[in-house]
Amino acid sequence: MDPAPLRTLFAALPDHEAEDIVCRALEDIAAKLDYLQNGRTTGAFSEISAPAKRLAAVAEQIGLTEVALVARHSSNAAEMQCGVALGATLARLERAFDAAVSHVWDFRHYSH
Repeated sequence: MDPAPLRTLFAALPDHEAEDIVCRALEDIAAKLDYLQNGRTTGAFSEISAPAKRLAAVAEQIGLTEVALVARHSSNAAEMQCGVALGATLARLERAFDAAVSHVWDFRHYSH
């Protein structure tokens, strides 16, 4: 995690507004991750790459560098239409996202 985007966000806005933005970003990532998993389950490789790239962009905006990296790897696996690689990268993406959520809230707790 790169804490710089969160520091900038919380320095520029009142805490409640910054927290709303972070919550919306995390909810957006979670929804996109669910969409990617559904696409993998149905074998819709062509419907996975673009949402994975959008997920990466949202993650980068709030400093979730590992999540962004793995989302791009998931996009690549979908473009290659490799079900094994896609399954592995999406599982890694879920783990990275779960860890990132904890890091974001730990950051908020310890930054005050």
